[in-house]
Amino acid sequence: MRVKFVTLFLAGMCVAFANGTWSVVEAQQYNHREVEPKLTTLLSQIRHKDFAKANFNFKLGVRGDSDSPPTRNVYDLRYGGLSYDHDNDLFDVPIAHGSRSQIIDLGASDWADVYNIPFLYASPEPHGGMRTDSFHNGKVIKSTPENTLVKAIVGHMYLLHAKDNGRDLYAMFRVESLKSGDEATISWKIVPSPESK
Repeated sequence: MRVKFVTLFLAGMCVAFANGTWSVVEAQQYNHREVEPKLTTLLSQIRHKDFAKANFNFKLGVRGDSDSPPTRNVYDLRYGGLSYDHDNDLFDVPIAHGSRSQIIDLGASDWADVYNIPFLYASPEPHGGMRTDSFHNGKVIKSTPENTLVKAIVGHMYLLHAKDNGRDLYAMFRVESLKSGDEATISWKIVPSPESK
């Protein structure tokens, strides 16, 4: 009888935990204006020589150096992994392993200004794993694959559509502070996909 009670108790706790987790995700996806953004700091991969501290997994809500939960090198956003003319204040998304992710700069904005989430379709085909970029006056003019690289600018809001074989989500983030060539602190949250409306 005691074993049966303990088993039922543990099963009930698992269901309660699962429902609580689902509620948080649902709140972020459907009532994003009521969800406070979270903060994280990414260290430039080029300067710190540490891929894990330069990338972020929005689905798990952790940087790449997290042990719990572990990211297993699956990431959505990387800071300072590429350099142009000695400037590594760039964000990029994965372009290999079936990634179709896209990122765009929405310009200077605050969270209070975010009402509707713009469309940002994922790439129709997985990215090929090679990148060609062109710049002018420190700005990204063209990135191939398209929408995979943006300049990190304080006060700017960014939209990211993370898509690969295991997930499909929209996230927004804002650069709150930037130590050029060193680290970027972003506020972020998962937002509803306008494609599902």
